[in-house]
Amino acid sequence: VSPPRVSASQQWQRRACVGSMSAPREFWIVAGGCSKGQQGDLSSQEKEAYRTELRKAPALAHKSGHADASPWKFNVPDGERSLLFGSFDNLIRLTDELQKADNSVDSVVHRLERQCLELEPNAQFKVKSQRQEKKLADYFRTWQWDEAKYPKTRSISDNLGLLMSVVNKLDEEARNKTASYTEYKSQRANISKKDGASLTNRELVDLLTPDVVKMKGGPDDDFISTEFLTTVCIVLPRGTDKEFLEVYEKMHQCIVPMSAKKFEGLDDKDGNSLWRVVMFKTAVEDFKKKCREKRYIVRDFEYSEDGYKRLKSQREQIE
Repeated sequence: VSPPRVSASQQWQRRACVGSMSAPREFWIVAGGCSKGQQGDLSSQEKEAYRTELRKAPALAHKSGHADASPWKFNVPDGERSLLFGSFDNLIRLTDELQKADNSVDSVVHRLERQCLELEPNAQFKVKSQRQEKKLADYFRTWQWDEAKYPKTRSISDNLGLLMSVVNKLDEEARNKTASYTEYKSQRANISKKDGASLTNRELVDLLTPDVVKMKGGPDDDFISTEFLTTVCIVLPRGTDKEFLEVYEKMHQCIVPMSAKKFEGLDDKDGNSLWRVVMFKTAVEDFKKKCREKRYIVRDFEYSEDGYKRLKSQREQIE
């Protein structure tokens, strides 16, 4: 059998541009028609003839250090019972569906590649398939059709549907991980901001820790919480401490006298100070209103040592 000459009219070409974004590599898939019927030997000779003809191209000649340049056989399923499509109308419809699927997969892969390179510019990309990891060129050279997952006797449409469901699932997992990572970065940024924030907007749980708060189960505890009593935290602007001590008991008749106490050592860079006052729960709303009138800032806070430990554990995981 004389080697047939490969021409544009006889072959279908598919170019894949892969590799890192900074240094892409191209792989071409070339398909050519072979004889039909029972002459398996003839078909094999024709395939080998195609490959021999391709090897004659100067651009595809084997060069030192560029082993990928030499053409090799891509073992896609062939034969009359492989990759069935049904009627000619189905084939026309599949042409559109395959193009859409190809664009969709290409978009997903390149988006993941871009995100990976943003995190690690020197990232090394490998293909994980059938429980094995390989470099891209090695994967192409040793590629085998996954007969167990995509039987070649199943229709192209069914195999395509299964393939896209896998791609969409992986895409969703990647999106979820990206969202988690974005939230993680945001939490770390917020922690850094809170470290230098003022008492008016800093999380009190970061300040009123078990090392600072006195809780021994007695009347002198820093935080009193019973069926009727509660403890309210107030941020006082610089220089208003004396005024506050003179008026706070008069803000409501249900405030516990002499219950105002300053948390020492917690003043912020603006000179604001943190205090607490014990009162009946029925007095809280009126007390808040009176504080707003005098520009004292009431901070909603409920002390819990267990809550602090849980938050500390979460912060350690983030950091």
